[in-house]
Formats: sequence, structure tokens, C-alpha cells
Amino acid sequence: MTRRLIQKSVIGLVIMLVLLFVSAGTLAWPAGWVFLLEFSIASALITGWLGRHNPALLEERLKPLIQREQKPWDGALIATFLLRWCGWFVVMSLDAARFGWSEVPLWLRAIGAVAIAVSLYIMFLIMRTNSFAVPVVKIQAERGHRVISAGPYAIVRHPMYGGTLLLIAGIPLLLGHGGAWRSRRSSSCCSPSAR
Repeated sequence: MTRRLIQKSVIGLVIMLVLLFVSAGTLAWPAGWVFLLEFSIASALITGWLGRHNPALLEERLKPLIQREQKPWDGALIATFLLRWCGWFVVMSLDAARFGWSEVPLWLRAIGAVAIAVSLYIMFLIMRTNSFAVPVVKIQAERGHRVISAGPYAIVRHPMYGGTLLLIAGIPLLLGHGGAWRSRRSSSCCSPSAR
């Protein structure tokens, strides 16, 4: 299991490096490094905790995201999500580091970093509480699957969605991808001084 864990971690890190920094066109992008560092440290801490306290869940989470016994609709959904996730990182990198299409103030980037940290902490709480929190939709009868109602599940039925929403909001802010926040082009072409 340790070898697979190291392989999966290294492959994931290399993919993130490529998606972020090849698209950015530079390694001199502090926000990209902050994101990688924050994400890598949190992932290592969560994985280390799982290895000590819940190796069965870690083993399940090390399995491929698309599995033979998986429902076809779930496999298609996961594949679509992964492609969109990769494309999203490319677009954010092109915007924030290569072309500078939008501008995100430093204070908002800091909020993005905090949102990512909170999101990853929620993910940890979920995995600490729910031994069945695997990425593939399936009933794990062999592991005694049951409904969880403690921890974050006492507050909301699907806390991973809430944590994911924070992550999806925080990443572009930290990286400096403004999207709807503020476009440099629109703010300069439409300001009263530009008329």
C-alpha cells in the first residue's frame, strides 16, 4: 500500500505541476506554489492520519476513480468531472499567470487560501467520521456500510459537497483567476476615463 500511495501522490503532484505551470508559462508564480504547498501538506496530513487510524478507508481511496463494478453513469460522470477539473486549472493558469485577463486583490486571494484550508479541514472531518467516504458510489457491505449521522453529518447530510463548494470558490481566488470578479479589460475599457 505504501508504494501505491507514493506513486499516486507523485503522479498527482506532477499532473498539478504540469496543469498549473505549463499553462502559466512560468515557474515564477507564487500563488501557484502556495496552492500546491497548501494542498500537498493537507493531503499528506490527511493521508498520514488515515494510514494510522483507518487503513481500510485509505486502501479504498487509493483505488482508481473509475472501477469495473462501478455503475456506467457514475464512471461517465467521474470522467467528465476529471476532464473539466483539468481544463479549469489550465484556464485559471492562463488567466492569472500568463495573460492576466483579470485582477484579484491580495486580500481576496488570502480569503481564497483560507477557504481552501477550511475545505480541506472539512474533508478531514468527513474521513475521520465516515469510514465509507470513498470517491466511487457504492454500498460497501463487506465493510459494514451504514448511514453516518455524527460529526459533520449531524449538521448536513452531504458535508463533502459543502467542503467541495468552498474548495471550488477558494482555488480561483487564491490563484488570481477573477472570472466574474473583475476583468482588467472590462474595467479599463468601460471606465469613464477611457471614454
